[in-house]
Amino acid sequence: MSKLLHISSLILLFTLQGNGQSALFETYDRTSGLFSNQVLDVDQDLLGSLWFVHPRSVSVQRGFNFQVYSLNLPISDSLVGIIIRENSAPLVYSKKGTIQRFESSGFEELKISRKLRQTVGDRGIKEIKAGRGGKLWVSLKNGGLLQISDQQIIDFRFPYDKELRFYGMEIDEENFISGELDTLTNQNRLIVFAERKIFDVPLSLSKRGRRSGLMRSSESGFYFFRGVELISFSKRGILQREFTEKEIQCFLIDREGKLWIGMAAGGLLCYPLGMADQSTSIRYLGDEDVSCLFEDEAGTLWIGSKEKGAFSFEQSLTDDYRSPNVFSNSDSTQTTTEAIRLGYDPIGSITGQSSNLERDTSPPDVFVTGLRIKGQDTALLSDYILNYDMNFFEFSFIGFSEFQELFQYRYRMHGVDEDWVLTSRNLAQYTALSPGEYRFEVQAINKSGLWSSSSTPITFRIRPPVWERVWFRALITIIILLFSALVIIYWTRVQRRREKRRMELNRKISKMELRALRSQMNPHFLFNTLSSIQHFITVNKSKEAIQYLSKFARLMRTILENSKKSEIPLRSELEALDLYLLLESFRFKEKFNYEIVIEDELDQDYDHTPPLLIQPYVENAIVHGMMHKREKGNIFVHLKREEDMLLCVVEDDGVGREKALEFKKGKHESSGLSITKERLEIINSTRKSNLSVKIIDLKDDEGNATGTRVEIHIPLED
Repeated sequence: MSKLLHISSLILLFTLQGNGQSALFETYDRTSGLFSNQVLDVDQDLLGSLWFVHPRSVSVQRGFNFQVYSLNLPISDSLVGIIIRENSAPLVYSKKGTIQRFESSGFEELKISRKLRQTVGDRGIKEIKAGRGGKLWVSLKNGGLLQISDQQIIDFRFPYDKELRFYGMEIDEENFISGELDTLTNQNRLIVFAERKIFDVPLSLSKRGRRSGLMRSSESGFYFFRGVELISFSKRGILQREFTEKEIQCFLIDREGKLWIGMAAGGLLCYPLGMADQSTSIRYLGDEDVSCLFEDEAGTLWIGSKEKGAFSFEQSLTDDYRSPNVFSNSDSTQTTTEAIRLGYDPIGSITGQSSNLERDTSPPDVFVTGLRIKGQDTALLSDYILNYDMNFFEFSFIGFSEFQELFQYRYRMHGVDEDWVLTSRNLAQYTALSPGEYRFEVQAINKSGLWSSSSTPITFRIRPPVWERVWFRALITIIILLFSALVIIYWTRVQRRREKRRMELNRKISKMELRALRSQMNPHFLFNTLSSIQHFITVNKSKEAIQYLSKFARLMRTILENSKKSEIPLRSELEALDLYLLLESFRFKEKFNYEIVIEDELDQDYDHTPPLLIQPYVENAIVHGMMHKREKGNIFVHLKREEDMLLCVVEDDGVGREKALEFKKGKHESSGLSITKERLEIINSTRKSNLSVKIIDLKDDEGNATGTRVEIHIPLED
């Protein structure tokens, strides 16, 4: 019979792998009629209709069609599962404690729901199952077990005199309920109340909040899962312990004895011949998030998922295929540990002592047996210093105890793994580790749930490549900074040279413009002076003409000397101005008197001024102020120092600018002032100075013009 069983399983395995998994499963989702692609639970009523539970609705398959029933639940609440009992309408329940019964027109809330919600509070419901006598058993997520009977809710307490955290209990011949009772205790054992016995099963994992399940494996054995841990035990002891890759959400043994395991984001795992022969295990549905498993009356397996709806799998094996001993143990040295038989009702009182299912009371040893670095076998050392490219590791290890048994392992690489990595293989791999310090250690666990001490730790120091080392980065940073500094210095010097050339060019242009303006000024003087000499000759005043000509020659020599310079001593400027005023007073005899006053704080030899800067304003005072005045006028030139400025005031008591404009209409206009204005703009531009001129109209108390005042501010350089 065992040979026939093995051959049948191999035929199944070959068929599944040869034809591909996609053809084995039929998908039911929203396009098929389901209300939602999130299926939390599946069950079947006496009429053969399938009930699919969604977060806020239920889809019922009747024949080839689906009928959807929506439930009125608060936003913070959602459905968890369904209960279908013989001769009773289906019940659905939510995580907050609402229970609703199906009536002809839909679901109606039971009266007990309000009290149940108050009792559950924030603990949340993990599952509700129906037991003997119509009682409902409620397992709470955050610790606790409730019993609902005759509209009464009892906070169930086990008659157990030791710490009790993880529990499992038989509630009828086929159903079990499991969960956590006291989440504050550190006790890490599963206490199972079944078959009028108490089973004490050591667990290896103790993290809170994980799903668990308990079911019968054979007439005298049980399966229990919590998180990634799967245990088979019986009254003879712990038969097998294994860790899965992903957390287990549900499990089921079909009518042919195959064990099906649904995992979170891990698909579906099937053991046709049991866990002892893992070579025949089959993986289905990739990384689907499986939420529930159910086998209907026709033997079809239904798999609920959280994202893809439901899958159906029709099994077809020979009638001679019989259930294997899924967790069989071939250890011939195994001793039988009898559990104490108790006379108790699982919903009444329990008396007697429990029996531990531990066979090996000593933790195993574990050894690292091999290490491959970058594919090469390497001698085992306690410490390694490696180059950056030697960062691919493969560890092999083995557990050992006086009993021959299969071990489960957990390992971690400090610096990579935040927590232990659980595995059934005696192999661990790490690839492409970054430079840094690491430490590898491994532990083994026996069937009794005893962890070994960690193996001798192996430390690694992977040196970074040259370009990632601190000194290299510092060197590169310095080089970059130096190069950047050189570029900035070079660019700054180039810009300075360009700016210097530009300024030099502008200065040359300005000088040429000033010379051109001075060349315009000189003919202007010549014209006016020669006009005066012509006037003396015309009226036969030879003596005056000779005196005038002598003064004119001296003035011409001074002008020629000053025109070659951009600045001249104040004395030279005033000598030229005095000669000019003297010549003009000869020309316009009896028309005006003039006076030049120089304050003592001015150094006429040290202080400099642009040549012919004052003369145009004096000329303007004579031509436009004095010539139109009937009586004799006065021109006053005053020079003084104000901080770092030379203030030159040219004041006359002529007719004023408004009256002068009336006489000027239709006559020749003097170009002296316009030339001087251009000179001032150029001087300020090239020297970045603030040379300025201010013209003030003088008036008496009645508003009549009494003359003009010109204030010239000339910067003095130290």
